[in-house]
Amino acid sequence: MDKIFCENEMAFFEHLSGDRNPLHRQSQYAHRTQFGQIVVYGMYATLFGIGQWLKGRKCQLKKIKGEFRKPLVLNECYVLEFVEAASNVEIIYKKSGSICLKVKIFFTFEENFPLPLTNEKFTHDKLKQNATELSIQNEEIFTIDEPFTYSANWEAFQSCPINFLLMKHQLPTVQWNSLLWSTYYVGMENPGKQALFLSFDVTFEKEIEQNEVVFIENITIKPVPRFNKIIILAKSKGVSAIQLETFHRPLIIDWSITQVRSIIGRNNIFSSETVLITGASRGFGAVLAKAFALCGAHVLLNFNHSKDEAEFIAAEIKSQGLLCTILQGDATSAEAWQKIKKKLINDGI
Repeated sequence: MDKIFCENEMAFFEHLSGDRNPLHRQSQYAHRTQFGQIVVYGMYATLFGIGQWLKGRKCQLKKIKGEFRKPLVLNECYVLEFVEAASNVEIIYKKSGSICLKVKIFFTFEENFPLPLTNEKFTHDKLKQNATELSIQNEEIFTIDEPFTYSANWEAFQSCPINFLLMKHQLPTVQWNSLLWSTYYVGMENPGKQALFLSFDVTFEKEIEQNEVVFIENITIKPVPRFNKIIILAKSKGVSAIQLETFHRPLIIDWSITQVRSIIGRNNIFSSETVLITGASRGFGAVLAKAFALCGAHVLLNFNHSKDEAEFIAAEIKSQGLLCTILQGDATSAEAWQKIKKKLINDGI
């Protein structure tokens, strides 16, 4: 089946999980990252796929493993595929034949789950409202002794997107909470704001207790500064092992042309050159464009989605009396490059 993720789905998942990471929820912030647009919650895509596969059935998960190979973004069409065997299923999202997300589930179908032992309530006002900003400075492994109390906001199902088919009663509560805690903890706590989920591997116990609240214990943080990664290990009652792997994205580079000029000055080294820079509307690409312009080059700013940002960078360059032209097109598309080439020839560039 084809799947296009929309903004209302991200709003629903924020409400359900408590994960308010700006990469998924703030368009202005996301446009300034290397992705240039809002990234879909990986766990939402996982749970959406499970719902499409179950088609109303109930199941108890034995183990679930997910690997995020490429970020999923809003308003793009993905192919959602299912590869089933007797006791496991693979849920795969593809774009242009390339795998973006692959999830493997080991399960048993169940008719009924035990009733909750307690009606303990947990509200999301106890969770962080803004994502932590952590940096990876050393390889010191540390363990958090105090259990982490968490529960999904089940009231979110009152505004559930019509195409989200997975309901609370289809999975044991502890399994719901463990998966949703994973996305919350990575996106809001550790590493927080700069997080990008790489993989998750959760093994569940056969005997489960149906509590509305989960207590995540023995949270162990293993930084890997060399690769800008963090590995998180944990467990809870009903969950024998949780392993999460997350990338710590570099901070957004946002230098004005005045800042760039203070470092490299202004000269005519490239005064006879035309320089094309892809991804030039943000981050390092924008800094590179300003640097070449300050060195006398006619800079061609290529962007795909971020038109406002590209126009802002171009205006900043032109304000210094420097040459700059913006070009819209997907840098991965041969057809787009042919159109850009034709425009440059017509404009005599």
